Amino acid sequence: MVAETELDVRGSFETKKLMCGEMYKVSFLLKTQDCTIGKVNLELCLPDGSRLHYEAPLPTWTNEWEELEVGRFKMTEQNVGTMTFVMWQSFVKPAKGLIIGGVVIKARA
Repeated sequence: MVAETELDVRGSFETKKLMCGEMYKVSFLLKTQDCTIGKVNLELCLPDGSRLHYEAPLPTWTNEWEELEVGRFKMTEQNVGTMTFVMWQSFVKPAKGLIIGGVVIKARA
């Protein structure tokens, strides 16, 4: 496991693949193992120009895959295009223990 002083994970997705009128949740899929990262910044930018940003704590030890929610949105015609999602943080001391498995985008009832 490598210790780092910067965390910057970015991705994008073409929303035209999503169903109009549905609510969606975007999450990072992660595992923590003796994690020394306390909190991370999360951001979701939608094609309509709206932006969700907040800081979230990470669990310190779960050897199971968990979803860390980045945000929720309703798919509309204004949201057809590229959405982006980001998780980032800077650390004074090197941090370790975070395993990122990917991003999950799923419809919410």
